[in-house]
Amino acid sequence: AVVIAVEESSVKARNVRREPKVALCVATAETPQRWALVNGTAVLSDEAVSANGMALSVHYLGAQKGRAHAENVLATLDFILIRITLTGMIGFVGE
Repeated sequence: AVVIAVEESSVKARNVRREPKVALCVATAETPQRWALVNGTAVLSDEAVSANGMALSVHYLGAQKGRAHAENVLATLDFILIRITLTGMIGFVGE
């Protein structure tokens, strides 16, 4: 599964509520470009939002800065998780 966090009131969350079939593309900025496209079925979940936010912040910013950042963001924004169960995936390495 792929998990992304979005604001509860975002267009993405609204679209998943309306239609759970989704596609997500992630691409690099450098040339030659590399990208991955996943297709799947999405479910909104508010379980473990704080734990996921804290874990990601600590991973990328370190323990002290990560905790402070997560606490600030989680107190300010109303996040929800989109869990995508994959039904297909393709990618391109660009070489």
